[in-house]
Amino acid sequence: MHRTAGGHRFTVYSPGAKRVELAVNVAKPFTPLTELFALEPCAGGGEAKGCWQREVVGLPDAFEYAYRLDGGPDLLDPYARALTGGEVWGDRSWEASGRKFRPYRGFFQERTAVAPGAGRPARPQIADRDRVIY
Repeated sequence: MHRTAGGHRFTVYSPGAKRVELAVNVAKPFTPLTELFALEPCAGGGEAKGCWQREVVGLPDAFEYAYRLDGGPDLLDPYARALTGGEVWGDRSWEASGRKFRPYRGFFQERTAVAPGAGRPARPQIADRDRVIY
C-alpha cells in the first residue's frame, strides 16, 4: 500500500484467488472493519498475473486495513509498516471468539517529516576547557 496523488493504492499478489477484498476501518481503532472495497486484477500478463490492486480515495490520515481472499478471514498486508491488535499485554479475549490467532491489522498513518533530534532537550553547551575525556 502506498500513498498516491489521488488517494491510496493497495496491491497484493494472490495468484490462486478468485476474489480479493480490502477491509478498512476508518472509525475508532479496534472496532469492526467498516468499509469493504473489491480489488481488481492488474492489467497485463506475465509478472502482473495474480496481482490485484485498487486505488481508494477519501481515506483519512490514519486507518486500519486487512485483505480478504475469496471471502475468508482478515489477512495482514505482509508489507504493512505498522500493526494494531496486540496493544494490551496478556489480553487473550480473542480466544473466546474461537479464533486461532490474534486479530492483527495493518495500520497506516501519514508520515510527517521531523528533523533528527526534534522534541529532545538541547545538548548542554560545555566549554572545551571544562570537558573531561575518559
